[in-house]
Amino acid sequence: MSVEEYERVDDAPAVAEPDEPRRGPRPWWRRKPVKRSTIWVHRWSAIVLGLALLVVTTSGVPLIYQEEIVQASHSSAYEESGGPRAIDHAEAYAAVQQHDPEFAPFAIYYLDGVYVADDFETRRVTVDPSTGEILGDFNTSGDAGFVPWTMSLMFNLHVCGLTCEGYVGYQAWLVEPVPGTGWLGFDGEPVSWGLLILGLTAVVLLFLSLSGIWLWWPGIKRWFVGIRVRWKKGRYARDYDLHQVAGMIAIPLFLLWAVTGMGYEFGFVERAWFGLTPGEPPAEGRFLESTESDEPDIGVAAAVAAAMKHHSDTPISVDIPAEDDPAATYGVWFQDGIDPYGKAVYPGDFLVSVDRKTGETLTTYGEYGSKAEEIWSDWNFPLHAGWALNSWVRIIWVVLGLVPLLLAVTGLSTWLFKRKLRKRRARRLAAAV
Repeated sequence: MSVEEYERVDDAPAVAEPDEPRRGPRPWWRRKPVKRSTIWVHRWSAIVLGLALLVVTTSGVPLIYQEEIVQASHSSAYEESGGPRAIDHAEAYAAVQQHDPEFAPFAIYYLDGVYVADDFETRRVTVDPSTGEILGDFNTSGDAGFVPWTMSLMFNLHVCGLTCEGYVGYQAWLVEPVPGTGWLGFDGEPVSWGLLILGLTAVVLLFLSLSGIWLWWPGIKRWFVGIRVRWKKGRYARDYDLHQVAGMIAIPLFLLWAVTGMGYEFGFVERAWFGLTPGEPPAEGRFLESTESDEPDIGVAAAVAAAMKHHSDTPISVDIPAEDDPAATYGVWFQDGIDPYGKAVYPGDFLVSVDRKTGETLTTYGEYGSKAEEIWSDWNFPLHAGWALNSWVRIIWVVLGLVPLLLAVTGLSTWLFKRKLRKRRARRLAAAV
């Protein structure tokens, strides 16, 4: 479409409508000043804050297949012998301790045919479930990715806002709390600069999504106009249509990512969820602290046996209490029905905490008073990351996670086209004077 052709069309595709008698003033949301203001805010919030939003959303794409990338980068660590599962979590943990007594994993769990001892920071040790042989000992983030530091940087950008020490890109100043943000955080704690930036990008994504729905909506009679792409009508028409259609296809995931992303950084989102959904608010969290005494630690095997008195299924994961925290407990995880984390790192959705000295038990996760509580607690992150779905379905998350790149390109293209048009009009007016 040339500039001359563009001058004869509006921003939205022109479609003839039957003349109808005016039925009174338009509602406020259909008045042109309101819509023009929304277009202005939509455009400039995307231009000014779009780079930060683009970095956050794009850096999250590799994390969708984080576990698969780690396993592909260290394939030998997952080459188990293929025999029957002959050892349990306690024996696998003993093998890890014998391999390196200084290694203090946070948990040991069974995933993809091997036992995994993980500190959830940088180190992972895998164990053959048939023989107890150590299969691998490696850095989960620093040694994985297209280049060695890729996954470490992507994790720090998307999850931590560059506040995770030990990961590539760490910035100490972003860890500092932002004054006056106690109302934003959890339990009155202020939000750090890094997490505030992450939360604000989620707010921008939510606004762009909601305002985009309104600006795109063509009406029932003009539905086809809103879902077509005019490939042969010039750059402006093509990019304008691609911007709208691609954005609307991705809207469901954009809204999911925006709301859950805000909820990770801002406490008021969780409170709003429980205030708007049916059912009673969640009860106070149930916690168990280990008894401080000179009695010896009961060990992994005894902790698992104690937990299985309350849940007869085979445990999938065991949390190991830190040596320097006397109140820390063992945590024995089970898969109760459909486990949202079953296809990803750290499986399990039902937790029995066990006193490391007395063997006392308490169920501390997995018993909910309402469906809203279960959805928020169990499915929030697995759906955000796509980890609740198999690897084939997660391709959708990857494709739609790259849509912000397309929106940035098409949005900038149409803006530059209109800017060029305004300059030409100005020159024509100046020449006519």
